[in-house]
Amino acid sequence: MIFADTETTDLTDPKICSIAMIKVDCKGNVIETLSELINPEKEVSPEASNVNGFTLETLSKYKTFKELADEIIQFVGDDIVVFHNANYDMSVLNKEFACCDKTVNWKILDTLRLSYDVLNSQHKHVKHNLNALVNYYGLTNLRDNKHDSLIDTLMLKDVYYKLIDDYKRIKNTKDFWTRNGLIELASYKRSKVCIAGIGYKLDDVTKTKKYWRGYVWLKDSDVIEPIYTNRITFNTRDGKLTFYLDSVSILKIK
Repeated sequence: MIFADTETTDLTDPKICSIAMIKVDCKGNVIETLSELINPEKEVSPEASNVNGFTLETLSKYKTFKELADEIIQFVGDDIVVFHNANYDMSVLNKEFACCDKTVNWKILDTLRLSYDVLNSQHKHVKHNLNALVNYYGLTNLRDNKHDSLIDTLMLKDVYYKLIDDYKRIKNTKDFWTRNGLIELASYKRSKVCIAGIGYKLDDVTKTKKYWRGYVWLKDSDVIEPIYTNRITFNTRDGKLTFYLDSVSILKIK
């Protein structure tokens, strides 16, 4: 798994001026790091400079994103990449890769979305920015006055593991399921649910995905893939069945 963060020039037409990625082992220990300042080839807005401390003058001596693109792709490989507010980081990264005639199809996990799912389902009134989550969990705030992509990535790693601990504790409670809009149940294990959506089954032999759309009755099913990704997988009598969350509708509950 990889934790990542970027700093950008502005919010209007952002270019990346800093990127950091840390790769961890199964115990959460950092085993490899990528941290680069990047020449954005454009001015850093005053607002962004106040946040990250960068200017084009200080960054102009570093490599451009195009010069680092292959190294970044190679570093990620097939790992899951964790961001806080992944929509923003990936929108800028995808644009940067497109300018290099490259595309990536990374497996993304967003701790911003995870924090909303986990903390709001516990009725915790907490801000969801990274700094607030660090303080909420009583973690060491490594920041000075400015944002730093490597420091933010290290804090992101610590926040992620705290959120996962909370997730494991509450994932089978009614509030968690109701909050996520999937199955509104008084007692999940005693109910029979008909849900419709778009998804796939994984062929056990060929390991290929067989795509389908339709509905299925679920009873005493176990969620085997975390709900904070963009899909959810159940064990059913027909095998493992995966739904894309955006497509799911609850048709009937018995």
